Amino acid sequence: MTLIRQQNPIDVTFSKEEACIVITEEKAYFNEQNGNLDDIHVTIDIAHIDTLIDALERAKKSIIED
Repeated sequence: MTLIRQQNPIDVTFSKEEACIVITEEKAYFNEQNGNLDDIHVTIDIAHIDTLIDALERAKKSIIED
């Protein structure tokens, strides 16, 4: 468990051609193979956006209520 979390910049982009949203976090994890901090990319198909938004809102509400 991370005790002190580093807040890295994120970038949110989209692709009309691939019908997806991409969230990129800069220098998100330590790559043991090359010894560098590498970016991480999360690609979300637009078919799942509403489900993801609902899940995030429920998680946020649960966290705030506790």
